[in-house]
Amino acid sequence: MNRTDDGTQLRHEMRGLLHELSLGLNLYRHLVDSKNGEAEEFFDSLLSRILAASDSHLLDPLAELDGETPPAVLVVDDSINEREYLARLLRAGGVPTATASDGVDAIRLLRRHIPAVVLIDMQMPRCDGPELIGFLKANMRFDGVAIYGLSASTAEEAGVNEDELTGWIMKPLCAGHIAKLTQHLANLANVGE
Repeated sequence: MNRTDDGTQLRHEMRGLLHELSLGLNLYRHLVDSKNGEAEEFFDSLLSRILAASDSHLLDPLAELDGETPPAVLVVDDSINEREYLARLLRAGGVPTATASDGVDAIRLLRRHIPAVVLIDMQMPRCDGPELIGFLKANMRFDGVAIYGLSASTAEEAGVNEDELTGWIMKPLCAGHIAKLTQHLANLANVGE
């Protein structure tokens, strides 16, 4: 698949998939409400579509990196705006960056590649920041990974021991701070060496 640099094709495909699944769930609800005997069969076909999507490139955070430089930094944040803003700035600074929408997606990505740096938002669905940090700290594979917490709260308020992290980044993120952070992360990730 040919992807545009700004992710337009991926967003278009994702919107299409989400629209398809939304329509399917609404149809299923109507089938259940009408006590139609086809509801269970329809649900099985919808579940198959969801499982197929979960195995596709649309839900694979590394799919778009095939053939490219593996990411030096992983940004984990459920807010697509903040996640993509930070990733875009890092990439503009020459830092190969991957993203994950929560801890579950991050763990899936981390099974395939270990970045030099992981930036982790604290409040996320499915697997939040403290849980992901616990996962990273409990696995020796990730001993060399620099871990930064991202939050509008302090580490203490987020339930994290700041001494176990490389650093703590307060939100909201500002461009000046991000410029300094980008250079620091590029140095940590040895980008360009």
